[in-house]
Amino acid sequence: MTMTFKELVNKSVTKKVKFMTDEVEISKLSVASVKRIQKLATSIDRETGDGGLELMIDVVKTSVPEALTMSDDDFAEMPFDELKSLSDMIMEFSGMKEAGNVS
Repeated sequence: MTMTFKELVNKSVTKKVKFMTDEVEISKLSVASVKRIQKLATSIDRETGDGGLELMIDVVKTSVPEALTMSDDDFAEMPFDELKSLSDMIMEFSGMKEAGNVS
């Protein structure tokens, strides 16, 4: 059965990606999520990078359902490069070709 365009609202598109030694399922970011992330990105201090980690964690929490229940302390125990890679994959999957390009 074909869905109407209106019925596609809130439907998520997902895929599995390699993360560390396992796989996680990521969802494409909605327009509302992209707008929120863009606003958060404007608060990053370009000289010091302050706020960049918070942005990366927000991207992961928005796209990976299991990450919603994780604390900042949980994220602090994960390898930085793995989180960055996952965040980049989410942003690329969501149509934000260049991972750092959220403006």
